[in-house]
Amino acid sequence: MSLHTLPPDLAESRRLWFLFFLLGVLLSLAGIVALVYATTAAVVSVLIWGWLLIGRGILEAGFAIWTRHFSASLLHLLLGVVGIVIGVLIISHPDKAVDALTLLLAAFLLIGGLLQVLGALFILFPGWIYSLTSGLLGVVIGVIIWRHWPDDSDWFIGICVGIELFSRGGAWVGVALNLKNRRAKTLT
Repeated sequence: MSLHTLPPDLAESRRLWFLFFLLGVLLSLAGIVALVYATTAAVVSVLIWGWLLIGRGILEAGFAIWTRHFSASLLHLLLGVVGIVIGVLIISHPDKAVDALTLLLAAFLLIGGLLQVLGALFILFPGWIYSLTSGLLGVVIGVIIWRHWPDDSDWFIGICVGIELFSRGGAWVGVALNLKNRRAKTLT
Protein backbone atom coordinates (compact mmCIF):
# COMPACT_ATOMS: atom_id res chain seq x y z
CA MET A 1 0.00 0.00 0.00
CA SER A 2 1.56 3.27 -1.10
CA LEU A 3 1.51 6.49 0.86
CA HIS A 4 -1.41 7.80 -1.20
CA THR A 5 -3.51 4.60 -1.19
CA LEU A 6 -6.44 4.65 1.20
CA PRO A 7 -8.01 1.66 2.92
CA PRO A 8 -11.17 0.46 1.09
CA ASP A 9 -13.63 1.83 3.68
CA LEU A 10 -11.93 5.24 3.65
CA ALA A 11 -11.77 5.23 -0.14
CA GLU A 12 -15.55 4.71 -0.26
CA SER A 13 -16.07 7.54 2.24
CA ARG A 14 -13.81 9.74 0.15
CA ARG A 15 -16.05 9.27 -2.90
CA LEU A 16 -19.02 10.46 -0.82
CA TRP A 17 -17.34 13.60 0.55
CA PHE A 18 -19.98 15.90 -0.97
CA LEU A 19 -22.82 14.09 0.83
CA PHE A 20 -20.97 14.54 4.13
CA PHE A 21 -20.45 18.20 3.26
CA LEU A 22 -24.15 18.65 2.43
CA LEU A 23 -25.14 16.94 5.70
CA GLY A 24 -22.85 19.34 7.57
CA VAL A 25 -24.31 22.41 5.89
CA LEU A 26 -27.90 21.26 6.56
CA LEU A 27 -27.14 20.49 10.21
CA SER A 28 -25.46 23.88 10.61
CA LEU A 29 -28.45 25.67 9.06
CA ALA A 30 -30.82 23.77 11.35
CA GLY A 31 -28.62 24.84 14.27
CA ILE A 32 -28.87 28.50 13.27
CA VAL A 33 -32.67 28.26 13.06
CA ALA A 34 -32.79 26.61 16.49
CA LEU A 35 -30.60 29.37 17.95
CA VAL A 36 -32.82 32.12 16.56
CA TYR A 37 -36.03 30.44 17.75
CA ALA A 38 -34.73 28.78 20.94
CA THR A 39 -38.00 28.47 22.89
CA THR A 40 -39.81 27.20 19.81
CA ALA A 41 -36.97 24.75 19.14
CA ALA A 42 -37.33 23.39 22.68
CA VAL A 43 -41.08 22.85 22.34
CA VAL A 44 -40.75 21.42 18.81
CA SER A 45 -38.08 18.97 20.01
CA VAL A 46 -40.37 17.76 22.77
CA LEU A 47 -43.39 17.49 20.48
CA ILE A 48 -41.41 15.49 17.91
CA TRP A 49 -40.28 13.16 20.67
CA GLY A 50 -43.87 12.76 21.86
CA TRP A 51 -45.14 11.92 18.38
CA LEU A 52 -42.28 9.48 17.83
CA LEU A 53 -43.21 7.71 21.06
CA ILE A 54 -46.84 7.49 19.96
CA GLY A 55 -45.81 6.11 16.56
CA ARG A 56 -43.48 3.61 18.18
CA GLY A 57 -46.17 2.60 20.63
CA ILE A 58 -48.71 2.03 17.86
CA LEU A 59 -46.23 -0.03 15.85
CA GLU A 60 -45.17 -2.11 18.83
CA ALA A 61 -48.75 -2.73 20.00
CA GLY A 62 -49.72 -3.63 16.43
CA PHE A 63 -46.79 -6.03 16.22
CA ALA A 64 -47.85 -7.62 19.51
CA ILE A 65 -51.41 -8.13 18.27
CA TRP A 66 -50.23 -9.41 14.90
CA THR A 67 -47.83 -11.93 16.54
CA ARG A 68 -50.02 -12.77 19.52
CA HIS A 69 -48.71 -16.34 19.58
CA PHE A 70 -45.14 -15.10 20.10
CA SER A 71 -44.02 -15.68 23.70
CA ALA A 72 -43.14 -12.04 24.31
CA SER A 73 -46.20 -10.49 22.64
CA LEU A 74 -47.71 -9.37 25.98
CA LEU A 75 -44.48 -7.55 26.82
CA HIS A 76 -44.54 -5.80 23.44
CA LEU A 77 -48.20 -4.88 23.88
CA LEU A 78 -47.44 -3.32 27.29
CA LEU A 79 -44.42 -1.45 25.93
CA GLY A 80 -46.54 -0.17 23.07
CA VAL A 81 -49.23 1.09 25.44
CA VAL A 82 -46.60 2.77 27.63
CA GLY A 83 -45.13 4.50 24.56
CA ILE A 84 -48.55 5.77 23.53
CA VAL A 85 -49.43 7.00 27.03
CA ILE A 86 -46.10 8.78 27.56
CA GLY A 87 -46.27 10.28 24.07
CA VAL A 88 -49.77 11.64 24.75
CA LEU A 89 -48.61 13.06 28.11
CA ILE A 90 -45.67 14.78 26.43
CA ILE A 91 -47.83 16.27 23.69
CA SER A 92 -50.49 17.44 26.16
CA HIS A 93 -47.93 19.01 28.57
CA PRO A 94 -44.97 20.11 26.46
CA ASP A 95 -43.79 22.70 29.01
CA LYS A 96 -43.35 20.08 31.72
CA ALA A 97 -41.84 17.70 29.20
CA VAL A 98 -39.27 20.38 28.27
CA ASP A 99 -38.07 20.41 31.89
CA ALA A 100 -37.77 16.61 31.98
CA LEU A 101 -36.19 16.44 28.55
CA THR A 102 -33.68 19.11 29.56
CA LEU A 103 -32.21 16.76 32.13
CA LEU A 104 -32.17 13.87 29.64
CA LEU A 105 -30.53 16.13 27.06
CA ALA A 106 -27.82 17.03 29.55
CA ALA A 107 -27.06 13.34 30.06
CA PHE A 108 -27.14 12.65 26.31
CA LEU A 109 -24.80 15.52 25.44
CA LEU A 110 -22.41 14.66 28.26
CA ILE A 111 -22.20 10.94 27.44
CA GLY A 112 -22.39 11.44 23.66
CA GLY A 113 -19.70 14.11 23.81
CA LEU A 114 -17.42 11.87 25.86
CA LEU A 115 -17.91 9.01 23.38
CA GLN A 116 -17.17 11.34 20.47
CA VAL A 117 -14.00 12.59 22.19
CA LEU A 118 -12.84 9.03 22.90
CA GLY A 119 -13.63 7.94 19.35
CA ALA A 120 -11.73 10.87 17.88
CA LEU A 121 -8.71 10.27 20.12
CA PHE A 122 -8.49 6.49 19.71
CA ILE A 123 -9.50 6.02 16.07
CA LEU A 124 -7.81 9.12 14.59
CA PHE A 125 -9.91 9.06 11.40
CA PRO A 126 -9.53 11.85 8.81
CA GLY A 127 -10.69 15.11 10.31
CA TRP A 128 -10.68 13.66 13.85
CA ILE A 129 -9.89 17.07 15.32
CA TYR A 130 -13.32 18.34 14.23
CA SER A 131 -15.09 15.49 15.99
CA LEU A 132 -12.91 16.02 19.05
CA THR A 133 -13.91 19.70 19.14
CA SER A 134 -17.58 18.86 18.64
CA GLY A 135 -17.42 16.22 21.38
CA LEU A 136 -15.78 18.62 23.83
CA LEU A 137 -18.46 21.18 23.06
CA GLY A 138 -21.14 18.53 23.72
CA VAL A 139 -19.59 17.76 27.12
CA VAL A 140 -19.47 21.45 28.08
CA ILE A 141 -23.08 22.02 26.99
CA GLY A 142 -24.23 18.93 28.91
CA VAL A 143 -22.59 20.19 32.11
CA ILE A 144 -24.04 23.70 31.66
CA ILE A 145 -27.57 22.33 31.19
CA TRP A 146 -27.28 20.15 34.28
CA ARG A 147 -26.00 23.03 36.41
CA HIS A 148 -28.84 25.43 35.40
CA TRP A 149 -31.73 22.95 35.43
CA PRO A 150 -34.72 23.59 35.65
CA ASP A 151 -34.62 27.41 35.80
CA ASP A 152 -33.56 27.94 32.20
CA SER A 153 -35.26 24.92 30.62
CA ASP A 154 -37.76 26.83 28.48
CA TRP A 155 -35.19 28.48 26.21
CA PHE A 156 -31.90 26.85 27.18
CA ILE A 157 -32.74 23.51 25.63
CA GLY A 158 -33.37 25.24 22.29
CA ILE A 159 -30.07 27.11 22.49
CA CYS A 160 -28.21 23.91 23.30
CA VAL A 161 -29.89 21.99 20.51
CA GLY A 162 -28.94 24.81 18.13
CA ILE A 163 -25.31 24.88 19.24
CA GLU A 164 -25.05 21.10 19.09
CA LEU A 165 -26.57 20.97 15.58
CA PHE A 166 -24.28 23.77 14.39
CA SER A 167 -21.24 22.11 15.98
CA ARG A 168 -22.09 18.70 14.54
CA GLY A 169 -22.63 20.29 11.14
CA GLY A 170 -19.25 21.97 11.36
CA ALA A 171 -17.63 18.66 12.24
CA TRP A 172 -19.19 17.00 9.17
CA VAL A 173 -18.06 19.88 6.94
CA GLY A 174 -14.53 19.53 8.32
CA VAL A 175 -14.49 15.76 7.76
CA ALA A 176 -15.89 16.21 4.23
CA LEU A 177 -13.28 18.81 3.27
CA ASN A 178 -10.55 16.62 4.72
CA LEU A 179 -11.79 13.70 2.63
CA LYS A 180 -11.98 15.92 -0.48
CA ASN A 181 -8.40 17.09 0.06
CA ARG A 182 -7.27 13.48 0.45
CA ARG A 183 -9.05 12.76 -2.80
CA ALA A 184 -7.25 15.56 -4.59
CA LYS A 185 -3.88 14.42 -3.22
CA THR A 186 -4.58 10.80 -4.16
CA LEU A 187 -5.59 11.66 -7.73
CA THR A 188 -2.46 13.72 -8.39
